[in-house]
Amino acid sequence: MLLGLPMWQPLTIDMAVEFYRSISEGFSDLGIMVYGNGRAFRFNFPPEFWRRVVDVAPTLIAAKY
Repeated sequence: MLLGLPMWQPLTIDMAVEFYRSISEGFSDLGIMVYGNGRAFRFNFPPEFWRRVVDVAPTLIAAKY
């Protein structure tokens, strides 16, 4: 599933990582592709995000950046 971040407010790194962690946990049979569109989601997807999200979201399999 191609999945972007919620768009109602800009997110912190903690919030973005938690979003993908919760989806990965809730839908453990579904592969997730992060839609890393910084302009659309008002989040620049910094290296710290990628380092952390891969540790907590095991179903993360790809990114469209």
